[in-house]
Amino acid sequence: MNKQRMMLTLKRSLLVTALCVAHSTVWAETLVEAVSETMTTHPEVLFSATRKQTLAQQVSIAEAGYYPKADLTLGYGYEWTDNAATNDNSPYNNEMIRREAGITASQMLYDGYATKSRVDAAESGVEAGSNDLNATSEDVALRVSQVYLEVLRRQQLLELTRSNNQAHQETYDRIKRRYDSGLGSAADLEQARGRLALANSNLIAAEGNLWEAEINYERVVGHRPLDLQMPADKCCVHMPSTPEDAVKIALTEHPALLAAFARHEQAMAQTNGAKAAFHPRLDLELGADHNHGVDGDNFREEDAYAMLRARYNAYRGGADSARVEQMQYLSDAQREEIRKLQWELEANARSSWTQLNKAFETLPQLERHAKAAERTRTAYRRQFDIGQRSLLDLLDSENEYFTANSDHINGVFDEWYARYRLLAHVGKLLKALEVSPDFETISVAGG
Repeated sequence: MNKQRMMLTLKRSLLVTALCVAHSTVWAETLVEAVSETMTTHPEVLFSATRKQTLAQQVSIAEAGYYPKADLTLGYGYEWTDNAATNDNSPYNNEMIRREAGITASQMLYDGYATKSRVDAAESGVEAGSNDLNATSEDVALRVSQVYLEVLRRQQLLELTRSNNQAHQETYDRIKRRYDSGLGSAADLEQARGRLALANSNLIAAEGNLWEAEINYERVVGHRPLDLQMPADKCCVHMPSTPEDAVKIALTEHPALLAAFARHEQAMAQTNGAKAAFHPRLDLELGADHNHGVDGDNFREEDAYAMLRARYNAYRGGADSARVEQMQYLSDAQREEIRKLQWELEANARSSWTQLNKAFETLPQLERHAKAAERTRTAYRRQFDIGQRSLLDLLDSENEYFTANSDHINGVFDEWYARYRLLAHVGKLLKALEVSPDFETISVAGG
């Protein structure tokens, strides 16, 4: 019976292990996979993608002004007419059934380039929307990178904190055994107990920090993290070599700035469209009518016409002039928006490059510090065992080891994030990650 229970327990354990491994395999996620998935699910990206598709339809709406227009008219009803034709006849002849049928077609020949201006403005709007989408995607990709790295950082810090806690627990147990045997002092016991309490507190804080990092990950990516992988070393190796190179790339290729340029061109096209109101409009109009019982004439009437019609508005209360001025102010505002973005992009590029360069220079020092602290801890442990080091020396070396390795872990992830931030600030993060979302297929329904 016991053997059967043992076999059943073993089978259950193997099943649970297999399920856990399978689940982990399915949900193991690299940074590139996390970014790629988020590009198709994040609301900000979906909103920008849908807005771009909306703007694309505006081009077709504007281009319709180049094409002819046709209208059909049908009418059937009752008419009462009192005029000379009906007065000469019976009093009942002024009432009759009225029937109308007509078709009109018109083709714009000249409208002061109003249609061309609307098309130009719509096309610039599409370009702005496309670059806005790219800029939003860069921002979201940076946020994914940040929360992804933060989970990995907190996982490694938690593992280090657990190791530190275990080391303090072992030290406390040794001191407690010495004290119980009469070979240790109460002061050493209290010192060890206090350091253990601090290690326990650090462990609780580390667990809470990891929990918060996982929540932030879910908030950005859309699901909880599981089995995240360290970024590949081959990623992000081609960085701007100088801050000037970073600024140059940002000011020529960043999608946010390209979107601002497009909006300025859109405003200029709208200004030209507003000026079209001061030009005449010329249309070719064709029409044909087939009527019966109109104006008291109880006969069929047919007519057809082909006309060139010119229209020119002489006065509209100053609205046209105000519209032109409004668009000119809008153009000026968009130009200032470009200047503002240029300042921000230059500052961000220089700052990000400096932060990355500082991380490159700092990380080797942190690594040397961590290795030295490990050697010191090992030596102090041996010396403590033979009575050449005090308990305080041992505890201080353990704390130094923990602090040095914490700083090294933070330095590693600070460097990685500095890489991604610099790439995002010059508009090249998605390209560096080799993520190429198909924005044309992204929609709110598909997301």
